Amino acid sequence: MDSSASGKLPASAWFRPLLIGLGWLGFGLFVVNTVVDDWQFETISHSLLRTFDTAKNCLFALWPVAVWVQFETRLKEGWRFYAGILLLLTTIPLWLSCAFLLVFEDDGGWQEEMVQYESVNPPVRIVQQRRNVFPTIDTQYRVVKITPLWGPWQHVEPADTARFPVEHYR
Repeated sequence: MDSSASGKLPASAWFRPLLIGLGWLGFGLFVVNTVVDDWQFETISHSLLRTFDTAKNCLFALWPVAVWVQFETRLKEGWRFYAGILLLLTTIPLWLSCAFLLVFEDDGGWQEEMVQYESVNPPVRIVQQRRNVFPTIDTQYRVVKITPLWGPWQHVEPADTARFPVEHYR
């Protein structure tokens, strides 16, 4: 039975745009993650951060294939061979780096060592935190002012401990 007679679209009719869309979504997530890396908003949920990183890396690995699928019909026959080699040369290192990130990118969250200041109204805390990112990288320390936002998000900024009333210190 013909697919047009049954009312179903052939697989290539929906798979191609899906692949292109997912590849460009992965590229967009990678760019956004790189741009907002130094912003002062963080999540308190490590599983949310890990899920985002996994989805970003998996979708970003699709990006070269998505670009190939998008532009292959526009290439003349003579250029397809060279574009295929270029795709191969860019895809293999990208897939290896994405696989490396999937295994080793466990950007551990900041762990509180000591709460130095706490205020109920407004809800503000000054905490000393540490983070172990990777075994070969030294432990990082910071003292920050944390203001809770909606859901699993918080606003984090470097703290000047001299600006807060002494009676709230622990």
